[in-house]
Amino acid sequence: MIKFQLSPEVPILVVIGLLMLWARVRHFSWDRINQGLVEGVSTGIIPPIFIFILIGALISTWIMSGVIPSLMVFGFQLITARWFLPSVFLVCAIVGSAIGSALTVISTVGIAFLGMGITMGLNPAMIAGGQLFLAQYLGIRPHHYLTPLIWLLQLWALICLVISKT
Repeated sequence: MIKFQLSPEVPILVVIGLLMLWARVRHFSWDRINQGLVEGVSTGIIPPIFIFILIGALISTWIMSGVIPSLMVFGFQLITARWFLPSVFLVCAIVGSAIGSALTVISTVGIAFLGMGITMGLNPAMIAGGQLFLAQYLGIRPHHYLTPLIWLLQLWALICLVISKT
């Protein structure tokens, strides 16, 4: 679907439509198909959206209160350009291991490091794909390797690394 430059919703809706037709061909009732859609949305979509809303509230609170800009100022004072990328990895790995939440690390400390790296003139894909997303693995408990949300982060990391090499 990338070849046709369609928005991401189109392939998802097409697949849902095809699955509904396949279920109807297999003699499922429309009520059962609708019940399956409702159950899938309520268990598979609502909790991650709630998590994203909470992380978004945390990020906006940190930005408005000056926490992320303060982290950037202190980071410029403590980290030289030569040791910036290894420092990003180590700090995110330590914070991720302590907190146990990869999304929180990337969404908070990662924003400060991304802003610092862009200010230093570094490629954002190298910072985001190469350092932040590699460090987030240390903050994930083993059963989280199987969640679709982490698969999305891994896909994003690969896309960033491919973009930075082209």
